[in-house]
Amino acid sequence: MHDTSATGGPPPVRAAGAVIGTICALAAGGGILAAAALAGAERPAVVREPPAPGAWSARAGFGPVSVKRLERLSGAPHGAGHLASSSGADRIRVTVTLSNRERRRMPYSPGQLRLRLDGVGTSVPPTRPNPPPGSIAAGRTLEQRLTYVVPAQLTSFALSFSDLDRAAPLAIELGRLARPRKD
Repeated sequence: MHDTSATGGPPPVRAAGAVIGTICALAAGGGILAAAALAGAERPAVVREPPAPGAWSARAGFGPVSVKRLERLSGAPHGAGHLASSSGADRIRVTVTLSNRERRRMPYSPGQLRLRLDGVGTSVPPTRPNPPPGSIAAGRTLEQRLTYVVPAQLTSFALSFSDLDRAAPLAIELGRLARPRKD
């Protein structure tokens, strides 16, 4: 038997258990707080879906490219993922599907999809796309959510797809996406 009266401390097993228990409790609490913060930050202020089936689609050389959903989020990312609503920028999140009807893999990069800012004469690339560039397997469909940072005052957009089989990019007119109401 181990006598702890000479050292004045608790048995090592009990102390290790207390430390591990404290670490687990802190980690669980931090995870809950992080999930709550992310859920609150990612709520779109404005959501639109296509007005009719196929309305937001174009035919690429390998198959259809379709926009399934548009979301406008107030503020732009600032620093470590925090939102800066006073930044003068909003985020437009686009859910898009690309269907490869070919019998071979098709190279694909999220950078092929740019958001055209109507009335400005320019387009912007997606920020931190996931998955990164790669390819779409034969006979498969890829669904991807892309986020674009845009000036907050703009409300009209189009998605531009640079098809490797065509000289000019394909345009999918998305129309107006209202700005969020200030409460």
